[in-house]
Amino acid sequence: MKLAISSTSRTSKLRLFGSRIFYAGSDRHHVDASAQGADGLHDYYYEYDIIVFSNGGVSLVARSYTDAPHEAHFLCVESDSEHRPLVENDLKNALVTEVAAYLRAQGKSEIKWLSAQGNGYEILPSQPRKLI
Repeated sequence: MKLAISSTSRTSKLRLFGSRIFYAGSDRHHVDASAQGADGLHDYYYEYDIIVFSNGGVSLVARSYTDAPHEAHFLCVESDSEHRPLVENDLKNALVTEVAAYLRAQGKSEIKWLSAQGNGYEILPSQPRKLI
């Protein structure tokens, strides 16, 4: 499955690595733009796809901008209907590492995560880091 997402919501099943099945649900294409000016231009225009990868009761929310097809950003973790920012410990989670590997296989060479520590977007390491 490619990450090019249609403009309608859908649920699809992804098979990733071995017998583990992850679901990408609530795939949505978004356009966030200012109103067009008299010249027909926007003050700002962002077009992106939101992808939700789930395994059991835990989901990982990612975003990919259409003007940067080589990038993907992990935005937050959802569990028990609660959203929370990612923390460094999440980078060791199997869902994060396997989805990152899947995205890299789909051509996303630069994967970042939105840090809960206020550092903004940080580059996701190629391999999980060991924390002290």
